[in-house]
Amino acid sequence: NRFYFYDDAPTPKSKKRSEILAGKLTDHLLCALDEFMVGFAVDGFSKAKGTRVVFTKQGALISNPDGTVAKQWRWDRGAANAGTPPAGPLVVKLSPFLTLTFHERKAVTVRFSCEGASKDLDVGAKVRREQAYTETAARGLQRGKLEPVFAHKTLSMRHTEHASEMKAKRDGLKPKSCNLGEAREGG
Repeated sequence: NRFYFYDDAPTPKSKKRSEILAGKLTDHLLCALDEFMVGFAVDGFSKAKGTRVVFTKQGALISNPDGTVAKQWRWDRGAANAGTPPAGPLVVKLSPFLTLTFHERKAVTVRFSCEGASKDLDVGAKVRREQAYTETAARGLQRGKLEPVFAHKTLSMRHTEHASEMKAKRDGLKPKSCNLGEAREGG
């Protein structure tokens, strides 16, 4: 999932039609994020107009309107020079109607609010697995190898289940006299 938020304000008259058609207007893209929380957001309408927030796979940074980095942190808190994320929620006013609120990597919302109607969009990171399989793996017979632990059926278990299902199906279609006693006792 990728999320793009644009400003639909009219294009300034000073821009040439050829520049508009060529897509050289980059100031209308306010925010772009994907499901891994990689992207950016530009504050365009609050007191801190021009502040940019950039999210990467390793971490995030906040830059001032002049381009200097004000704060930087990594998602992995145990990494060297990890920094610390903002203490409170980070609010980025994208437009008069759109506000991005960053609490943590998995809790990021964009609120659309216009004329009394509002809608919250969850644009935080979506991960399939909370833990790495190496954390729950067990040591195998071979030295140094980890075997993932999860509930699964072995090939022999699947074979015996399939054989019993097919036996029941076969007995329903062409019953044998030796299996009729099992059917009466079971049912």
